[in-house]
Amino acid sequence: MKVEEYIFPIFSDGIIVGQGFIADGFFITAAHLLKKYPSCYIIIQKERLELANADLINYYDDCDYLHNPEIEDAVMFSVDNTSSPLHLSGYIPRIGDFLDSYCLAKVVSTKLPNPIFELSIIPAFPVINDGNNYFYCDCKQSDECYGSPLLKGNEVIGILHCRKEKEKYSFLKMGYILFTIGEYYYNTTFDPLENSKLFHAIPQPDYACAFRWYMKAADNGYLEAFYKIAKCYERGKGVRNNTEEAIRWYTKGANLGHIESQFLLGYYYLKGITNPSSSRYLIPLLSVLLINIFGATITHSLPIFLTISLNAIALPSPSKSGTLCVIKTILACFFILLVNLSKYSLIQITSHT
Repeated sequence: MKVEEYIFPIFSDGIIVGQGFIADGFFITAAHLLKKYPSCYIIIQKERLELANADLINYYDDCDYLHNPEIEDAVMFSVDNTSSPLHLSGYIPRIGDFLDSYCLAKVVSTKLPNPIFELSIIPAFPVINDGNNYFYCDCKQSDECYGSPLLKGNEVIGILHCRKEKEKYSFLKMGYILFTIGEYYYNTTFDPLENSKLFHAIPQPDYACAFRWYMKAADNGYLEAFYKIAKCYERGKGVRNNTEEAIRWYTKGANLGHIESQFLLGYYYLKGITNPSSSRYLIPLLSVLLINIFGATITHSLPIFLTISLNAIALPSPSKSGTLCVIKTILACFFILLVNLSKYSLIQITSHT
């Protein structure tokens, strides 16, 4: 199978505006293309496919994908019946790697329904990896190649995002894509409490497959994957139940600042299953304590809200203003509790009127 048969120019009004590709049963491209060109389409198997009508997997919204480094600029569609030589990888590009940016932007023939394009393979050299969602490469690619794959062999290790400056382009890391596929197989549809970004999932979950994709995402450093791996170990989903492994993965996520991991690690500390080694877990401990005292109904949204609100005043070490920080934390806890109680009372009053 030729790689160029699985890379597709994306059109809008007959003009190439970007690229997409098929790998591991999914068609993947840059989300900002669909936002900017809502009627865009591809030619696949000699037929025109409007992406707006395709089997969309993950949400994309009105965020500024091109300029906000906190947002993952990718959108996915299910194409289960299409095999591809391309595979998604958790490999993290390193400075010194020799990579290839693939694109089908040069038109050889525009005759429909089967236009012909020339494959452009441009060398790409990673120059910056800032630890966020994107990394940067020196390459001489063209702007109509946004959404195209960056390859190491036949493994996709990045998606072309945008030009940052002359001959320097940003690429989306694969962690978000790998994690989203894990969510797809886990059958997690959109649920804000589970932090899911899925619009569509398979009818029957495949937990073992989901677990493998979560592990790939974790290898790529995607923080949310640490939490879901811990959940899999905790619940015995796709892997044998193992509380020690769950705590180990919650600890990894908590140490990197993942809020839900901090909260659930605090839960284990409170239950005495493991012992806290750092005062940075004061916040999740207190939030769990409030849940146990006042009940989950009143404090339904408290854990996430609490940990977000108090993260800034967590103690860096027990010796630095310990008493003052503890007092501040407790006061903030009760303030947030009062807010939640007032909201709960308002809901009760409204429901009876």
